[in-house]
Amino acid sequence: MNNKYKAVIFDLGDVYYRNGFKKVLSILVRKKKIRPSFLNEIFERSYIKKIEVNKISEKQFWEEFKEDTGLIIKTVDLRKAVFEYFKPTPGMKKLVKLCRKNVKVGLLTNNIKEWFKIQEKKENFNKSFDKVLVSANIGLRKPGRKIYYLMAKKLKVKPSECIFFDDALENVKGAKKVGMKAFQFESAALCTKKLNHLGILESKSNTFRKVLDKKVKISAKG
Repeated sequence: MNNKYKAVIFDLGDVYYRNGFKKVLSILVRKKKIRPSFLNEIFERSYIKKIEVNKISEKQFWEEFKEDTGLIIKTVDLRKAVFEYFKPTPGMKKLVKLCRKNVKVGLLTNNIKEWFKIQEKKENFNKSFDKVLVSANIGLRKPGRKIYYLMAKKLKVKPSECIFFDDALENVKGAKKVGMKAFQFESAALCTKKLNHLGILESKSNTFRKVLDKKVKISAKG
């Protein structure tokens, strides 16, 4: 087991938790024949920074977003559709459990407070992870250096002892600047592969070898 790294940190949206908001937008653009990237562009350009540092309430967001995009849909229906698609990314729950056997595991999220509470109620993140940090609660956003230092501090490790996964390249670069080993997330399977390579998880071959050794010892005693 590699002792160089003592913590693994996952971003919430599109890493541990599938991003329901983007999924619903992709469905809406297909139905309304809007340019596929149009709604996402508005969301990322005008709202993501406000969301990350709690500069906008949930009510304000729905009202302003609908006005900016011209979406004709009841807020209650849009909200319901979004949260129906907020589901854990396949394989991530299992990966977090495997990591926690050997290292500390943190969750870093940039969410409207109300949104995180809904997700927390469903998944109980505070029990699934050693530490959870919500950027909206502290007024710091990624990729600013302070938030990564604070996450490491909460886990009681150095930034250089952390491995970080995020879907956004700018956040990966930000984590690297403070000394973290960081990767852009693609899938739970690729995360597992990288963590195996870095010695955080036992590879299948190592596990098999232990089982084989155990069988040999038992037969020798017999």
